[in-house]
Amino acid sequence: MRVRGWGALLGAVAMMGATAFGGDGPQTSWVLNRGPDGARVCVAGGVATRELGLLSVRATTHDVQLFLPETDDFRAEERPYFAIRYRIRTDRAVGGLFFTTGSLTRLCDRSFTPFPIVGDGTWRQAVVDMRKSPHGEWKGVVTSFRLDPVNPSADGDAVEVSRLGFFPDPAACERFLAAADDTPDYGAETFLDGPGYRCRIPGGTLADGWRRVDYALASTNVPAGDGVLTVCRDGTPVPAAVSPRGAALYVADAPGRYELKRVRPDAVRPYGVAPVPQWDRARFQIGAYCLNPPSVRTREVIRDIRACGIDFIVGVPVTDVRALDFFAEAGVGVVATAAFPGWWGGDGSRAGKMKDDCPLAAYRACARKFRDHPALIAADIGDEPSALDFPHYGAVVRQIQADLPGLPLYLNLYPNYASVAENSGRQTFNQLGTPTYLEHVARYAADVPLPYLSYDFYPYMNADGVNDRFRLKMYDNFRIVADSCRATGRDFWYIPQVNSRYADLHMTENTLRFQAHAAMAFGAVSITWGCYTPGWWTNNVIRADGTPNVEYGRLQKVNGELRRLGEPFMRYRNLATHFVGFPASEKLDTVGIAVADRLAAAGFADLAAADGAPLLVGEMAARDGSAGRALFVLAADDMYDRHPATHRVRFRSSRPVRACGGNGPVAVADEGAGVLSVPLASNAAVLLVAE
Repeated sequence: MRVRGWGALLGAVAMMGATAFGGDGPQTSWVLNRGPDGARVCVAGGVATRELGLLSVRATTHDVQLFLPETDDFRAEERPYFAIRYRIRTDRAVGGLFFTTGSLTRLCDRSFTPFPIVGDGTWRQAVVDMRKSPHGEWKGVVTSFRLDPVNPSADGDAVEVSRLGFFPDPAACERFLAAADDTPDYGAETFLDGPGYRCRIPGGTLADGWRRVDYALASTNVPAGDGVLTVCRDGTPVPAAVSPRGAALYVADAPGRYELKRVRPDAVRPYGVAPVPQWDRARFQIGAYCLNPPSVRTREVIRDIRACGIDFIVGVPVTDVRALDFFAEAGVGVVATAAFPGWWGGDGSRAGKMKDDCPLAAYRACARKFRDHPALIAADIGDEPSALDFPHYGAVVRQIQADLPGLPLYLNLYPNYASVAENSGRQTFNQLGTPTYLEHVARYAADVPLPYLSYDFYPYMNADGVNDRFRLKMYDNFRIVADSCRATGRDFWYIPQVNSRYADLHMTENTLRFQAHAAMAFGAVSITWGCYTPGWWTNNVIRADGTPNVEYGRLQKVNGELRRLGEPFMRYRNLATHFVGFPASEKLDTVGIAVADRLAAAGFADLAAADGAPLLVGEMAARDGSAGRALFVLAADDMYDRHPATHRVRFRSSRPVRACGGNGPVAVADEGAGVLSVPLASNAAVLLVAE
């Protein structure tokens, strides 16, 4: 049950910068054409391009908006005049500003400031006295604002904004506007956008009279056949990132004919560091939630995501094309938000209302406007819905799959500590929509045609005493989900915590290891850490200013271990999970979990810790249908990292045994009389393979 901190994309975003135009105070003006600020502009409700150093936007909705992620505050009384230079082609006659102040804390109609525009496609300028607006809110400290260059816009409206800013008097406005340079800059890096592609042209490769057709993709039709899909110029591969659906980001450093082709794998020239990892059911996947605020979506931060051992990030708006380009360059995937209507179950008060609030027509409309990108590996369609909304989710999934075949969809469920009807006190709503969690999961399996089940459970969200009691719910949650995945052939995806609910508590390497290894013992094939940057709670991997917390190094180390262990782990599938050596005080029998003193399974016998420490063991069979068997063994004696120790796991086997751990091969000792053993530290895991 996730605490949301990033639901509304635009509500808290400001259009401010870092340094003043011509001064050292807060930035109150922005040069977008042939200037430093154009590359930072984010656009909602439209498609933005920067060609020859000039920014242009094509509206795709009635509400095209321009904003920048950084925010500087300034006093409204000191800068009452707004100035803008624009070139707009539209049949509308009004633009507008929204802003926030110390007392007006969200963008809303109370601050809407209209101003007249001329949409004849020639360069125009406007100076607005903000004090004369009827709203009377231009006072105090201005903390953010948003520009709607056409209000309301229409699909296809063409917008160019050369520069804009706030000034103390009309004379300062005129000086700023008169300094504009809106001539092409052939040395500037240019991006060309088209249906299904984005082309990057390095600065200095264009010349006067250049033609878009000489750099743009000739066709976005995905060719059939064998080989790797990539972009070629005149038949030769160029640096490119291409999604399986054919979305392409490529470098065009010379004129030619650019087209999608299939080539030999050794001929591919990846864009940036490496190809973006696509979701592959044969590969162990590691992800994370959140990249907020938008100001941290920089090339450097996204490269560090790759260095941290993370394959994908959940929660980047599909509208932030500049960030998506950085993801493609770094070889990190994105589960994008804002591609389709979002839904969160929340406290359960909206249970069963999704069909009315998010009808199928809304998803069809989004599919018609959907813009693919090579960094995009899936689209987020919601979080923690009620079972009362599962039938509608089933219809939504089928609708999107029909409209956009091959686009993976991401949906996450509640944990078992979500409220049910019989809860009392403050939990008066039924979040699950069913009397029990078992029924909630069963309804999902019956109604929602997705090949996985994903849920979050944060075992360290409470104080220590509560956590000890909370542990039983954690194991029961694992059991119910794993049983459902085995029965229905679904993959098991799990969301553990890397952050903390309390400022004085940090996850350790061992608490990270325990969560991931426990999930793997139940068959999890994907781990998505919450949170990489601020999304909910505190002590995230990266701070809001983009600098790392201590969690970064710890997560990087553990992810490296998971990557090494995940490769042999994925050769096998989970058949069952066994609890070996757990004490009666765990009360596992109360949730239907049996405990054994020793385990005989998968070609192994008499498996137990020499000192009686509890072991969580996943029984596995080879995915290729061969006779191969394996056990995934976790030392589950110290999940709170209070008293770490090293144990010896003893067992017998009639077949040769190999052992793999997070740091590679593990030596198997022969203790005589047919007894073998391996060392195993608290919270670590080992994969025992019977050849």
